[in-house]
Amino acid sequence: MRLLLLIFLSLVIHPANGQELKKTLVYQDNIYSPTNIYALNEDTIIVVDLSNRDAVLSMHDLKSKTVIASHRAGRGPGELSQKGRKLISNINNNLFLLWDNNQRKGMVYDRNLTYVTDIRYNDRSISSAVILNDSIAVVRKFYNFETAAEIRRFNNNNIVDKVLLKIDTDYYNSLKPISINFMVDQGPMITDTDKAYIGYFYSTLVLTISSNGTVDTLKTPNSFILPTVEYDDGYSAPDHAISPEGTLSIATDDKYVYVLFSGKKFEIKPFMMAVKTITGKIADEIEKSDNTTELQIFDKRTGNYIKSIELPEMAKDITVSGNYLYALSYVDGFYKIIKYELSL
Repeated sequence: MRLLLLIFLSLVIHPANGQELKKTLVYQDNIYSPTNIYALNEDTIIVVDLSNRDAVLSMHDLKSKTVIASHRAGRGPGELSQKGRKLISNINNNLFLLWDNNQRKGMVYDRNLTYVTDIRYNDRSISSAVILNDSIAVVRKFYNFETAAEIRRFNNNNIVDKVLLKIDTDYYNSLKPISINFMVDQGPMITDTDKAYIGYFYSTLVLTISSNGTVDTLKTPNSFILPTVEYDDGYSAPDHAISPEGTLSIATDDKYVYVLFSGKKFEIKPFMMAVKTITGKIADEIEKSDNTTELQIFDKRTGNYIKSIELPEMAKDITVSGNYLYALSYVDGFYKIIKYELSL
């Protein structure tokens, strides 16, 4: 079945070669096992590394290969946990929000990675949030079977209670599995100056939410909806051996939306039987399964699919600044940040 899926995808999608991505820089210093990256500007990159207790959050200058600033893991002011997804979004030209899903806490930092304050909110069912502009927040909610996302007013570092727009789980048919199991509601959230984008790890669906409340989707070339995972002595995430991964990461510039797309399943049991006690090899294959080489490109204004580009090295996260795309890539057992010049 997996072979048939791969044959089908190869017929539907024709990835371009790497000529449209010129590798200009590779950075491996001072990073170990990062989970995500975010470009504040060209060559100034925020790195989240859950394995590094002393620098779970850090800012790097890729050109000089130096760490500009860092924060330890913890539960105090400005400190991140070492579990759960972290989301980064700009508030304005001086401040950005980092949301810690595990602590369900938003923290504001300046461009020097100095902690400023926590985000305040009364609705404790909010599980994650990103800032669309300095006056609007887009939130997901924990243990909520009816809501895919909400738009709320953001004022003086406060996410207010009044809901401006609610996107129900029956808004699109492909969202309905969330109403059965909230654990399928996982994936990237990003914003730029006028839109928020919500992706799903186990679906091709990418929601677009404009600041005026318009909801749409990217016209993805593949199509598989969120899997239905029934309650069985508790809620659980989809089985990667059964359900292919969809959207791993999203980034934008002024003209385009970039989606890091997987489309792959991963069955670990046969692999474990084959390698027996070679645990390092198992860990390496698991890490590879969360990376991909397919970069899908969409017209930002219309949401229409343009083409796919094959990354020279597999990646699990991407971020864009100006005319450059940065990929968090797994190469020969190590993570590297690779800078590509875009020439679309």
